[in-house]
Amino acid sequence: MPPTDRFVIRFAAEPPREPTPYGRWADALTTHFLGACHSLETDGEDLGEAGAIAWFPDRSYSGRTYVPAVALTLVWGVPMVGGGSIVTAELADLAVDQCALVEERFTLLSADNYRGDYLEIKLWDGNGAELASEPLWVDDDEQDESDDAAQAADGESDGESDTDGPA
Repeated sequence: MPPTDRFVIRFAAEPPREPTPYGRWADALTTHFLGACHSLETDGEDLGEAGAIAWFPDRSYSGRTYVPAVALTLVWGVPMVGGGSIVTAELADLAVDQCALVEERFTLLSADNYRGDYLEIKLWDGNGAELASEPLWVDDDEQDESDDAAQAADGESDGESDTDGPA
């Protein structure tokens, strides 16, 4: 194998081995999860109440198995379009992890902001066609600049201007 300028740990986690938690296993995990939520030090800030818990596919790394879960209004690890079967995490168009969808949910494990490259999450169908792509982070400065450019274009197209009158 020739040397590369971009050494990245790839596919470090084992693929999911079990279905998402259900029954007594889900009940036990829920008890531990809610106990951890209630023991958080909030410094008087109200974090709200945990709702129904959505479990995500397990991943194992370095001898530990992680079973991610969310319970507030947070949505994570759910495809935004239907028809997908596999989700990948990519750094600079290099797949560094992938996970088959389990009950329309996924879990990815990867480094981020590696050598200035940020993760991009991609959804693929069963034939290998890309269905959707979403960067994990959006630079606020870039977003502000694109909003300003869009507003300027709108102002020019309808004859409006930012000035109050002739100078």
